[in-house]
Amino acid sequence: TDSVYVHPNGQALDVGLKGRGRLFKSQEEFLQAVQRYEELSKRGWRHILKGRPLYGQDFIDHVPELIDQLAENFKIPRNELDMSAGSLKKVEAKAKRFGREKCLLPEYFAPLVAYIGEMMRQEINGRWVMILSTRDKEVWEPWIVDSKDLYCNSWSALYDMFSEGGIWISAYPSLEVKLRQPWAEPSSQLNAVSQWAPAAGFIPTDPPDSKSEA
Repeated sequence: TDSVYVHPNGQALDVGLKGRGRLFKSQEEFLQAVQRYEELSKRGWRHILKGRPLYGQDFIDHVPELIDQLAENFKIPRNELDMSAGSLKKVEAKAKRFGREKCLLPEYFAPLVAYIGEMMRQEINGRWVMILSTRDKEVWEPWIVDSKDLYCNSWSALYDMFSEGGIWISAYPSLEVKLRQPWAEPSSQLNAVSQWAPAAGFIPTDPPDSKSEA
């Protein structure tokens, strides 16, 4: 089960079994996530990439044109999508303006996965790989792997942002590459239900570093 740490300012940090955490701004936001998880559980399992990454197994071959599509979608000059931190802030601002529901549409989600993934790939000097889901044989997952065979992806946290969390695109690519890990099991990132199950309530315990915050 997950552990939830509550800060005196009302924020909550939900830490999963693998050590990955999710920060909630308030108890209300956390409870909304729990409610959404319960609703998704009732609907049954569905891969979060089902129907979203365009081009399937050939996704990697289309990364450049998907980045072009991102520029067109968000009305950002193509030369400003230069893999910089500043470009991510522009993408984040546009995503907030367009809204979560629209950004989950395939024609918007796939270009975001491509651009952010390419930034991650360049940061670790890695390569793209496509892996067939073991749970859904119609879904190909785009991953980035480095020279030490450590893996990360640009779609799982992105989906979480648009489905239930805050939109913080400018911050997460660097975090994701720091959390890359050896390949353990194909399709470990399944959906909001199987990938992350929030704890049922708050644990009145502060995380180790919370005392340093104002």
